[in-house]
Amino acid sequence: MLFFPRLTTIQTIGCLALTGAILVPAAVHADVVLLKNGQRVEGVATQTPGKPDSVTIRGPKGTVELSKDLIQTIQYESEAVNLRRTGDDHYNAKRYKEAIESYQKSLALDPKDELTAKQLKTAQDAIARESTVERRKQIEVINTTLAEAKKKVATKEFDAAEKMLLKEVPALTPTDEQVQQSNEIKRDLYLAWAHESDDKLKPELAVKYYEKVLELDASNKEAYERLIKVMETNPDYNQRVIEAYRVQLKLTPDDSATRRKLADKLLAEGVRMERTATLDPTEQKKVDDELKEAVDTFQLCIPAGIEERKSLVADPM
Repeated sequence: MLFFPRLTTIQTIGCLALTGAILVPAAVHADVVLLKNGQRVEGVATQTPGKPDSVTIRGPKGTVELSKDLIQTIQYESEAVNLRRTGDDHYNAKRYKEAIESYQKSLALDPKDELTAKQLKTAQDAIARESTVERRKQIEVINTTLAEAKKKVATKEFDAAEKMLLKEVPALTPTDEQVQQSNEIKRDLYLAWAHESDDKLKPELAVKYYEKVLELDASNKEAYERLIKVMETNPDYNQRVIEAYRVQLKLTPDDSATRRKLADKLLAEGVRMERTATLDPTEQKKVDDELKEAVDTFQLCIPAGIEERKSLVADPM
């Protein structure tokens, strides 16, 4: 990329020794003062007040006064060129977004300036390269985080693994493939967490985590079976057990054993709910016991006769 050359401080002192002034290498809004010795000075050039034979050049960091005898010519630059120079300064400082803004403003004033258009493209390419590099680094960080989360699941550091998967990974904008990997690790996390809760006789937590597994993997047979096993001994979970059986039958419609369990559960729950509104607790327990006995007898008499059972219990599916 070609930019206007700038004087160094040493060069400036050398060529302006007669004036005793120190020039600033860069100026934001720059006229170009060409000296007879071939050097150039940039800044806002004006007639020095009270000195008709000298010119004052003001830059962002200082002021220089030059004798007209040292000057070959002064090129007064347009606002468009000044904006391009501002863009150059930003580009050299790797402030690519600011450079692009300055170049675009310059082109709005002078759309035919090919140099500014070229430098705009260069700045845009630079920021694209920078973005690509940053994105690659980000993807690598996500891969590292996923691998670490998987290790923590294996060592039963469930809270730490969940934090990585629910907060750290999403914050880095994972790819579709990484989202899938994250969901698989979350499934394994919640399944392991549910097993541990079940082993520690914490049924409520076990139910919570088995259901999280099913949110991620609706066809996970192990999660359904274990979830039902945890819930079926607690009447408060009857409706959820029924829903679990229904889902299982959608996945495996020819599973006669599950269909029988669903029919029994529906029958038991229906009678229980019907009786609850009219019986006191003692009578309710008696009815429940009788109902359980009836269901057990029903299963013994017709262990797998689905068609025969349809005449007794409407098929819930």
